[in-house]
Amino acid sequence: MPQFSIMSKDIQDEHAIITDKNLIKHIFCVLRLKINDELLLIDETETAYKTKIIEANKNKIKAKILHAYQSNKKLNFRLDLLQCTLKANAMDIVIQKMTELGTKNLYIMPSSRSVPKFSEKEIKSKIKKWEKIAEESCKQCERADKPFIHYLDSWEKLKSHAPNYDMIIACVERHAQKNLKEILRTNLKAQSILIIIGPEGGFEDKEIEFFEKNQFYTATISNLIYRAETAAISALAGVIYEYEF
Repeated sequence: MPQFSIMSKDIQDEHAIITDKNLIKHIFCVLRLKINDELLLIDETETAYKTKIIEANKNKIKAKILHAYQSNKKLNFRLDLLQCTLKANAMDIVIQKMTELGTKNLYIMPSSRSVPKFSEKEIKSKIKKWEKIAEESCKQCERADKPFIHYLDSWEKLKSHAPNYDMIIACVERHAQKNLKEILRTNLKAQSILIIIGPEGGFEDKEIEFFEKNQFYTATISNLIYRAETAAISALAGVIYEYEF
C-alpha cells in the first residue's frame, strides 16, 4: 500500500485532506490510484492512518480513515551515520539505504581523501536533493520517522556531538582495534550509536589518531576491502542485527 507523509492538521473529522498538488499529481498520475483505492498516511507524530479515497479532484483528495495507530516502523535505539563525502551516485546509494535501515541522523563531512569537496552554496542544494532521496526511501519502506541530514566541515565539529552517543565506532580497513561484532557484543546496552565511514580512499593516519585520541572505537567490518557505500550498508546492518534481533 503506498505511503505518504501528511501533517496532523490535515486530519479532520475522521478524514484525511490532501491539498499538496505535487502529492495529488503523484497519487493519480504516477501511481494511477482512484476512488476507493487505499492509502497509508503518516504524520509528524508517527501516527499512521490506513485510509480509502472517497473524493478527488486536481486540488484536493479526501480519504476516509479506516484505522489509525502508532507506527512501529523504526529502530528500537538511535543509530546514526557519519559518511565522508563521496561521488554523486555513491552518496545517493548511502542515503537511500541508510534511510531504509532506520538511521536517524546522517552527518556528511569532507575528510582528507574525500572527492569531491563542496562549497557552502553547493552544500545547500545537495542537502535538498539528499533530503528528497531520504523522503522517497521512507515511502518505500513505510518508515515512521524521517532521518535528518547535517553537514559538518571538520572533525573538530564532530567533537561537540560526541557526548550525545553511548558509542562511536569508526570503520577502518587496516588499523582496527577489534572487529565490529566484538565491539558491539561488549556494549549491548548502548542506546545511541554513531558509525563513521570514510571516503573511497580510506582514512589518513592523522584521522585514525583523532579517533583514538577522542576514545572512539575503531573496527573492521570484514577481511575484504569494501567500497565506501558497501561499508556503510554492511556496518549499519551489522549493528541492527546485534541490537534488534
